Amino acid sequence: MLSEQQSSDFEHVAGNAAGSNTAVPGWMQSMQQQWKLYAGVVAVVVIGIGAAWWYTSSSDEKNAAAAAELARIRSVFEAGQFEQALSGEGVMVGDQQAMGLKQIADTYGSTPAGQVAALLTGNSLVNLGKFTEAEPYFTSARSSSALIVEVGAIQGLASCMEATGNYAGAADLYVEAAKRAADTGLEPACYLKAALCFEAAKDTKQAADAYTTIAKQYETSEVAPQAKTGLARLGMAID
Repeated sequence: MLSEQQSSDFEHVAGNAAGSNTAVPGWMQSMQQQWKLYAGVVAVVVIGIGAAWWYTSSSDEKNAAAAAELARIRSVFEAGQFEQALSGEGVMVGDQQAMGLKQIADTYGSTPAGQVAALLTGNSLVNLGKFTEAEPYFTSARSSSALIVEVGAIQGLASCMEATGNYAGAADLYVEAAKRAADTGLEPACYLKAALCFEAAKDTKQAADAYTTIAKQYETSEVAPQAKTGLARLGMAID
């Protein structure tokens, strides 16, 4: 389970991102302003609570090299300087320019650290509104053996679909992320995004099911009031 501080970190968004150009109801528009949270801040949580694992999980030379490069560029990503984090331009380590996230992911994508870099690359691209470019990086990160990286990647792919108006596809992925995220503390937020996307896709039954899951199984979570509001909006109540 994430700690209170980690859950708080998960509720903050680094940087700005372009929203979908698909016409949606006003309530959905306000929620869409937060969509990058689910792709993006999972990556920040990865850095915040898992900074050590890629240094210690493998003695592989390539993984160690990728981890070292990540250490040089991570503060730029954390500061929300996504263009610079992607390219590494202007980030100096001694007299050498740091490797950008894209290059780390492209060069070391088969390693644990490279998969973290892929997640951060996808997140950076999403925050810059470059959804199509982000997708292959999230796909790469999805193969990670680290659960939180995998869940972040699934959320990233879902956010790309959501941002381009594929609400049904996004909803299915958010549900998958919620199920994979069992006992991490991320489940309620994933189910909320799924419910909102099902609602936007006019799938009232699935939306109600997701809202009800939050209200019953995660009734003390921060998103429980939003789930109850969603049920009210659908003209339903908790049994």
